[in-house]
Amino acid sequence: MGPCTSERAAALQAACPADVEPSAAHEPQDSLGLKWGSLKYWDIKTPAAVAALEAYFKAGKRSLSAMAQRDNDAQKKALCDLIDAVDCPIFNDWSGEEMSKEAAKAYVLEYRR
Repeated sequence: MGPCTSERAAALQAACPADVEPSAAHEPQDSLGLKWGSLKYWDIKTPAAVAALEAYFKAGKRSLSAMAQRDNDAQKKALCDLIDAVDCPIFNDWSGEEMSKEAAKAYVLEYRR
């Protein structure tokens, strides 16, 4: 998972209901951020999301830099499957704003086209 900025921390805190004790919160919960049309950071715990993430890594090479990453079609499909599978808000790492699943998939599929 990438470094936690104050904006990201605030967004994640806002996504957690204030009236729920941490020990009683829905577990497990995933975390997913996108940048440069690809995967920037993740903390994946749910079984379906873990399987989708594994498919993403098996589908092609992965750069250590999101900026240098050029996902192939199989990786983009696996990333869209991951987006569908996660149980969490999805964040645009540029803006720190939450994205809908449909907006996140469009971002992945249309970036650099």
